[in-house]
Amino acid sequence: MPTNDQKKQRAYLLSSSVNLILPPLKLITGIIGHSTALIADAINSFGDIASNIVVYLFLRLSSRPRDKDHAYGHGKYETVATLFIGVMMCIAGILIVVNSANVIERYFTRNEFPTPPEWIALVVAGFTLVLKAIAYFYTHKQGIETKSEALMAQAQDHRNDVFSALAVALGVTISRLWGGIWSLAEPAAAIIVAGFIIYFGVGICIPALRKLTEAAIPDETIEDIKNLILGVDGVSDPHNIRTRMIGSSTFAIELDIRVDGNMPLYQAHELTMQCEHLIREKYGEETHINIHVEPTKPFTHIYCVPSKDA
Repeated sequence: MPTNDQKKQRAYLLSSSVNLILPPLKLITGIIGHSTALIADAINSFGDIASNIVVYLFLRLSSRPRDKDHAYGHGKYETVATLFIGVMMCIAGILIVVNSANVIERYFTRNEFPTPPEWIALVVAGFTLVLKAIAYFYTHKQGIETKSEALMAQAQDHRNDVFSALAVALGVTISRLWGGIWSLAEPAAAIIVAGFIIYFGVGICIPALRKLTEAAIPDETIEDIKNLILGVDGVSDPHNIRTRMIGSSTFAIELDIRVDGNMPLYQAHELTMQCEHLIREKYGEETHINIHVEPTKPFTHIYCVPSKDA
């Protein structure tokens, strides 16, 4: 049976195969069909190919077990891959805005209308829309099942491409039907979609940056951890809790608990093991846990008085 990491890699390869088919098709059709928006969308797709290769390599790295140089594992490579997807989305969006704005600018400064796109651009845009919609639903489902932030980011990128294809289709249709000033509908639609691409790209970058900069896990999760620990008989006052993410779904948790100060060491150790078991049972076996025990009652300190012969 494939491991979770193997499922991630297989799903990512299948999802990314869509991006190998569409870019050359859109670029050639955009040039032949005089579609500025389709050419811009093709540039975006070529960026997807580059990011797919990088992200797949990072996913392979993130699946490696712990070693001497990475005591907490390699999970953050997946977070780096997610950040890379977000950055590439932002760059692609900016390129589309610049390209489309140049087309509109030529109309206002030179009274130059863009060449009306051919109907073949509409056909390719429709094909892209359907294929990307299928890729989105598949990748989103696999991302949820494997708890992969990289797959979820990939699904987001597929969804953005659906909107891009829809904008191209609308722009081509309006330009072909009415012409004249309406020929600017295609680049205008591309700019609107690029705005969404940049917005979603930033939305991917921010959580990834939080993980890479050691941000704590959500407060409600911390409260759940406290409740789990308080359910262990003999343990009280979980405090000084420090948390962070290792990769897309692995927690690192450090905290202090209190037990009876007169309790034998082996019993105190057994209580910490019970706490760890409950946490790992809920949040996964890979969860890193470090529990420090403090006494609820002060120890009776015995001072040894040195003998005169010492």
